[in-house]
This record gives sequence, C-alpha cells and structure tokens, in this order.
Amino acid sequence: MNHTTLSARLRRGAALGLGVVLLSGATLAVAAPAQAVVVSTHVAKADIGSEVGATGWQTYAPDNLQDVGGALSIAYGGSITNTLETPEPLSSVSDAVAESLISWTTSEDTTPSALELTVQNSELGESTTLRYVGAVSGTNTPGLDSSWIVWGDVPGLAFGEPATLETILPALETAGMTDVSAYGIYSEISASYLSTLDIFGTAFTFGGPPSLPLDGVSVTVTGSPVVGQTLSVTTAGWPAGTELSYEWFWNGGMMGGGIEGASGTSYTVTGDLVSRFLGVLVTGTAEGFSPTTLNSELTAAVTATEQPAAAAPVADSSGLDAFLAASAPAGVQAQDAAGLPAGSLNAGTNHTASIVWDGADSFVDVYAYSSPVLVGTFAVVDGAVHIELSTGLLTQLSAGDHTMVVVGQSSKAVQAYALNVTAGLAESGVETTLPLGAASLMLLLGAALLVARRRRSAQL
Repeated sequence: MNHTTLSARLRRGAALGLGVVLLSGATLAVAAPAQAVVVSTHVAKADIGSEVGATGWQTYAPDNLQDVGGALSIAYGGSITNTLETPEPLSSVSDAVAESLISWTTSEDTTPSALELTVQNSELGESTTLRYVGAVSGTNTPGLDSSWIVWGDVPGLAFGEPATLETILPALETAGMTDVSAYGIYSEISASYLSTLDIFGTAFTFGGPPSLPLDGVSVTVTGSPVVGQTLSVTTAGWPAGTELSYEWFWNGGMMGGGIEGASGTSYTVTGDLVSRFLGVLVTGTAEGFSPTTLNSELTAAVTATEQPAAAAPVADSSGLDAFLAASAPAGVQAQDAAGLPAGSLNAGTNHTASIVWDGADSFVDVYAYSSPVLVGTFAVVDGAVHIELSTGLLTQLSAGDHTMVVVGQSSKAVQAYALNVTAGLAESGVETTLPLGAASLMLLLGAALLVARRRRSAQL
C-alpha cells in the first residue's frame, strides 16, 4: 500500500467518523427534547369571573369562594373553571398523566376537591365532563390507572360510572372528542382550600398571601367564668411587628357567635351567657401575610352565684294567665310533665318535681299560685331542676288546682306546671280529719259514760 492510498483511506475514515459523530449528535438532539417552559400564575377570588363559558377562570357562584391564607376556599358544591382560548389536544392529557405532570393540592386540614376536564368534539359541538374520583386532602397526582367519571353519553362508557383513564381516553378519541376545552376544580364535600394546580405547562397558585406562621404562638384565657367576673387573654409567640385584634365569643354546642362589643383583652361575664362556654379569637395582621386567626381553648361553662329570690312575677292569679301567655312558650304543662304523679298530691307527703331546664341559668325561683307562695330557689344541674314540694308548703295551699311557675334567675325564662293538691292527708295516707273526728267521738262517748256513771251513783 502506497502513501497516497493510505492517505486517501485515512481521509475517508475520518470523514466517516465525523459523519457518525454528527449523526449521533443529531440523534441525541432528537432524543433529548427541549425542557418545557412552565408558566407560574397566581389566581385570587378577584381574578375569577361569573360568566361561565367565557375564556379564563369563571364560577357559577362567586359567593362560594373566599381568599384565605395561601389558598382559595371553595364551598361545598362550588367549582372554578378555566375555559381555554385554544383547546388542548386530548392526547396531551394522556402524555401529561403518564409523566405525572398534572397535579393539584388542597390544605391537609380541609376536605378534598376534584379535577374536572371538559372534552369536546369541535366539529359536532358535543362535549362531556370528566371528574376525578377518589381525591384526597393534600396533593393529588392521577395516573393512567386512576378512576374518573364521565358525565355524558359516550359510546363504550357508562354514564356516571367510574372507569380508568386508560379506558376512557380511547373511547373519547373514537367518539371524536379530541379537544380539552376547559378544566377546573370541584369541591366535593365541604369547604376545600385549593392552593396549587399544575396542568398543561401552567403552575397556578390560589387565594390570598400565606398565613402567618403559628408555630409557638399561644392564646390563653385566665379568670373564672362566673357572672360579674372578668376574663383576660394573653398571647405569646407572634412574629415581630404583628398587630393583634380580639373577638370574644360564646359556644353552646350547636350554636354560638361573637359577643357584641367584646373586642379587648378582657371581658366581664354577663348573665345572659350562663351555661355557655367562652373563648376569644385573636387575629394577627402583618405585611405580606393574610390576616391569621388563632382561638383560645373554651372556658368551663359560665355559672352565676345564687341570688335572693325575686318578687313573684305577678301579684296574684288575676294577672297570671296574661303573664304566662307572654312569657311561657309551652303554656301550663301537665302535672306529670314535671315528674309528679297524675291526680291529686297528698299534702301530707313530700314530693319532688323534676323538670328539664333549657334556660341559661344556674338557679331558678319557683312560685305556687293562686296567691303566690315562694316554693324556693333551686340549682340547675346538668340541664335539670329538682324542686322539693314539702308537706309544709303543700299544707299552705288550699285544696284544689294551683300553678307552679319556674323563673330563671339569669335568663328570666319561664315554665309553668299544673298542681292539684288534696289537703289534710297524713303521711300514712289516712285522712287527718278522721283521727280528729274519732277523738271528738271518743270525747263525747267519754262524757256520756261519765254522766251515766254519775246517774247510777246518785241512784245508789
């Protein structure tokens, strides 16, 4: 082999090698797609319109939305929908799901919400909605094996029945529904706090600015929850520069609310809140954060000290009917509704009435009419009042019908019960008039015997 031939072969080999390198580079360039550009967008309530179907984020019910710290609150049954100016191809859903590029996040301590997709046949103007099944609080990232419900008539799919996405997508393609015209979020159970949504190359964040960090923040109420006593609130741990505001509230189980005018660091307990529980909401406000609220633990139930019995609500029975009509919603209840036996009460025996008391009271005053007699003041314990009707009281009442009136010391709530008393019955159950009659008869008989004896003595 001569030098010329060797040189030619080397040149050809170098050219071939360079071609291989260039071809390999081209292949690598094809195999490594350009990184997708992700657009970050923030959406607050003010950015969401109410013209459903119009381009951009819309909602049927704006009142169902609320900006909260770092999220958008969506009430139960509420939804938000983003209608696209240019539909996305349905195939992009399959690709994005396969690569875990579609996800959304709700706050861990709120209920979940579901992603919805609106898919249409652009030529026929037909559309259907897909809704994700099995959403959880926190982050949801559906895969091709995730379940969805199709809310529409699509050949090969059952209306409203869950099916996997890998089953749904081919059926939609076959039906010509190849365009995604909108997507959105639906709140499934109760208020859901939506914080993020990543879809089709856009990373959305929602709602107001983030909440203030509450790690180490405390709110403490001190004092006794007794009518007339003052409660105080102390706080600690708020970030520097945080301004605080206060709202005292009451809780009664299924009911509750703010206390009008109670917006300071202390509150003096009033009588209308007896049996309720009290607490205070402290809201911190700082630049760059949403107003953030932390509430104290509830106090024990409010109590009131026993007060001297008030005067009878009306002076005599002539005004009783009008008073009860205005003040006792249940009217005059039957005697046995107070846990007393039906029929007449034996005035010679102690009795105890037991009634349920819903008024906000620690003590009640009890009176017996016709002429008002103070029965006494009795404590409310666990929503009940036990009223002692002693023989001393019952013997003060004339035989016949009476009305027992119960009035709350704090709430002034009123309940009334019928009483029927038979006077003169001994505790043994024997009429007291019988022993007196027998004694009188014995005296008469004794006197007669004495007269008879004297007569016999005189005859002797």
